[in-house]
Amino acid sequence: MAGDYAVLEVPDFPLAALLRRREAEGVSRPAARLEERTGQSLVAEANGPARECGVERGQRVGRALALCPRLALHERDAAAEAGARALLTGWAARLSPCWEEVREGVVAVDLAGRSRAAFVAETWALPAEAAEAGLSLRVGLADTPERAAWAARAAAPWKEARTNPDLYAGVSPAVPLLPAQLVRRMEDWGLEDLLAFVRLSREAVGRRLGSEGLRCWDELRGRRTRPLRGVVPAPAFRAEMVLDPPVETAEPALFVLRRLLEEVRALLERECRATRELVVSWRTIDRGEGERRIELAEAGLRGDRLFAPLEAVFGSVRTGAPLGYLALEAVPVVVGAEQGELFVQALRYPDRFAETLARLEGEWGSVRCGSPRPTPDHRPDGFSLVPPPAVLPAGGEAGLAGTLPERPREGLRRFRPAPRVRVRLEGERPVQWEGGPREGRIHRLRGPWVASGHWWEEETRWGAIEWDAQLEGGGVFRLVCRAPGRDWFLEGVYD
Repeated sequence: MAGDYAVLEVPDFPLAALLRRREAEGVSRPAARLEERTGQSLVAEANGPARECGVERGQRVGRALALCPRLALHERDAAAEAGARALLTGWAARLSPCWEEVREGVVAVDLAGRSRAAFVAETWALPAEAAEAGLSLRVGLADTPERAAWAARAAAPWKEARTNPDLYAGVSPAVPLLPAQLVRRMEDWGLEDLLAFVRLSREAVGRRLGSEGLRCWDELRGRRTRPLRGVVPAPAFRAEMVLDPPVETAEPALFVLRRLLEEVRALLERECRATRELVVSWRTIDRGEGERRIELAEAGLRGDRLFAPLEAVFGSVRTGAPLGYLALEAVPVVVGAEQGELFVQALRYPDRFAETLARLEGEWGSVRCGSPRPTPDHRPDGFSLVPPPAVLPAGGEAGLAGTLPERPREGLRRFRPAPRVRVRLEGERPVQWEGGPREGRIHRLRGPWVASGHWWEEETRWGAIEWDAQLEGGGVFRLVCRAPGRDWFLEGVYD
């Protein structure tokens, strides 16, 4: 489609962006955005229900409230506008790599090299997709970016215009896109619409309106255009929202997180990325802050697979105060084709595994969930938790079982927690103990075995003196004297 351009427009963008975060209010309740001009609060934009009540751009607040007592007044929300802008530019990037953000809420796209059938199919689906995301999107198609912008203004919600009557018939000259001085001259001439203006001869326009009039006439006729200044924004896979009013329960917070997730997914899709880790952070009204990191079993971009572990973790968060701010960030990864190993079996359902692990972390905390690994300090029963593997060793479960050592003929069954016992000594050797599941006089004794570690750290240093003792009535047990308190414990019994 060489020489064709599309314009995507979100009408009243600042107001539409903040009402998108308040979907129920934006649909049913009259709302307007305020701005300060000449020391007065005036209406900058109004939604459909407010306009039906007579609220217009430029009205004073008192006049607007008199016409519509239920009118909700808002100020600009930078976080909401950033999220809506990310969606709008993501749709433009999906159509073509050459696009330009003309002004807030308006993006022009160069369709050079695109087939007409592919473009129509994609753009027809965009308004419905935008409506699901809470935005009203209009799409216009013409032979120049300027004429495509006029087509978008008249779209309902999609319009392709090739002729001047299609573009300008019935369009009042009093529009913000034209200079105010030129609009006044048109009104003085008695021009009913822009179609009457573009039907004037170029010579007559130049003689009466000068260079500025000629520039506008050329743009409206499609004789004057410019190449798009493509902008490649720095990728930041993050969405945030200020909650007003604050959120006190998990259900509305998860609703907001789902919206933020859609914004983050749009950013990832635009950059051809996926994610293996999500970071959700929040701030309460009493300035408390928190953060949770959710690791996924495999990189992905599907909304249901990303939201399930997010819901499992955040649904169990207890903040102690209502939330005033939420943010979601995705750690991007590049997903490429990989050759699977012949003797390595991946998890059958990695998304279900990730959801289960996320629910456990949400209930018990990430520091208490994982696969145990022995610590390298030789501390008895010392271990640390690491993230569980996403693949099994060669042979699957059978291979996993084959990697375990053979069962020893004797093994120590540890008591957790180890019971404290009273030990009688002769010299430095124990001869009898009392307490615990078994007690009595020692018949045979092996040891001692002395171990210690972390002696250079006051809080974490440890030491132990271990003995293996056999009671006169039978049974072999492990006795431990732990430094520095010299307390005795019955560590376990040998099978």
